[in-house]
Amino acid sequence: MKKATVSDLKNHLSFYLRAVKGGEPVLVLDRGVPIAELQKITGKSTSSEDRLTLLERKGLIRRGNSRLLKGFPFPTHGEPSGVLKALLEERRGGR
Repeated sequence: MKKATVSDLKNHLSFYLRAVKGGEPVLVLDRGVPIAELQKITGKSTSSEDRLTLLERKGLIRRGNSRLLKGFPFPTHGEPSGVLKALLEERRGGR
């Protein structure tokens, strides 16, 4: 394990981060007293599910419960209606 004082760590941060990336932990000392340990993060997943979970924990999003309200207008696979029907008619008319 490498050891570094706070000032040495500040002055040679890139060197110590390369060591950590290589798997070697770094013990940070403040006036000879250990105050922190830098080590490589392993098994860190960044899937979209993990990101959503993190955002939910931070209170930035709220996931739905996948239940729709009664009377929710489900799309039909037949003739278009409403705005889509009007848009298609307008395009056919050449406007």
